[in-house]
Amino acid sequence: SQAVWVDESLIPHPRDIYDISKLTAELLCRDFFEKNNIESTVLRVSRFLPETENLKAIHRLYRGLDEKDGAAGIILAIERTFKTFEIYNISNESPFKQNDLTELIKNPKQVIKKYFPNIEEIFAAKNWVFPEKIDRVYSIEKAKRELNYQPTNNFDSFISN
Repeated sequence: SQAVWVDESLIPHPRDIYDISKLTAELLCRDFFEKNNIESTVLRVSRFLPETENLKAIHRLYRGLDEKDGAAGIILAIERTFKTFEIYNISNESPFKQNDLTELIKNPKQVIKKYFPNIEEIFAAKNWVFPEKIDRVYSIEKAKRELNYQPTNNFDSFISN
């Protein structure tokens, strides 16, 4: 098995009423855009919840979002005129690539070390633990390409503070 590469083409599989409500809202936005010419787009915004610093750092690797970067993504979408209905992932930029997906499930620490060679020392100094597995990676390539979205508060800047 391997981690899932989550881009906008991935077909959602709702697990609970919260997921169903988000998907229903997306469909409503698409419907209003296509049938009533009400310009709208969907931003699938990653998590930015109150969490421990350790968990926040780990999430910034693959599914987290700094609030300031999220706000920047929203502003970019508001300022753009859409000719077609679009969906964008708005997240921090993950260092991981698609060829990391198998190893992320089995040994995420090794993959993290590949991109951040001194990460063990940093985590030890902060008394943080590594994740046992990483099951997904959110891709923001479409938002970068089409909205010029460039998050700046990614994992590397978070751990250097």
